[in-house]
Amino acid sequence: MIKFDNITVKYNSLPIIEHFSLDVEKGEKVAVCGPSGSGKSSILQIPLGFVLPESGAVTVDNILLSSQTAWQIRIKTGYVPQEPDLSSGTVRAIINAPFNYHTNHNLKSNLEKLPGLLEEFALDDSILDKEINTLSGGEKQRIALIIALLLDRDILLLDEISSALDPDCRKAVINHLAQIQKTILLVTHDTALLEFCDRKIEISKTAPQSLLSNQHKENMRKKV
Repeated sequence: MIKFDNITVKYNSLPIIEHFSLDVEKGEKVAVCGPSGSGKSSILQIPLGFVLPESGAVTVDNILLSSQTAWQIRIKTGYVPQEPDLSSGTVRAIINAPFNYHTNHNLKSNLEKLPGLLEEFALDDSILDKEINTLSGGEKQRIALIIALLLDRDILLLDEISSALDPDCRKAVINHLAQIQKTILLVTHDTALLEFCDRKIEISKTAPQSLLSNQHKENMRKKV
């Protein structure tokens, strides 16, 4: 369902990822692991067109990634970055916002699942009336995951989804992801997340650490 074919990504003419290939089958759950600076987060951003490879090809659900087809892939995909940028406003407004788009109008009934997901992920429903910028990092991660689950995409791309969670919340998220029938590609340092994955892919560090400076991360964020 997701195919990376000999992908190379460069930044300032230096490689972040070199000759990376991976096939993720429909319904498979695959973890990408490796040291900081090895390009793991970029791997998740490539299928969405947020990071463009220097060479190689990416196919998602038989759609070859290009600037013209990226939108077709995005509507099949739920993406949760390590530090979700959820804009501003109340949590309720932010959760409702994607369902106002024409593409998601037919999914509005999924909002009925919201109370159950809040309870499952240890979030009181009073959080809905809070401003998003008052939430902790772990709360933002769980809200972003809930939005992705409500949108019910066939594919989930998850970047360090448990990094800001306490043990109980992490367990709840892991249990949910283990049970759902989705194609999941995730990046993690958390060994507990590996338990429900079908495969673990280890990648090594290619780029110099300087490429992963705050400026580099900011540039990548702007491409989103």
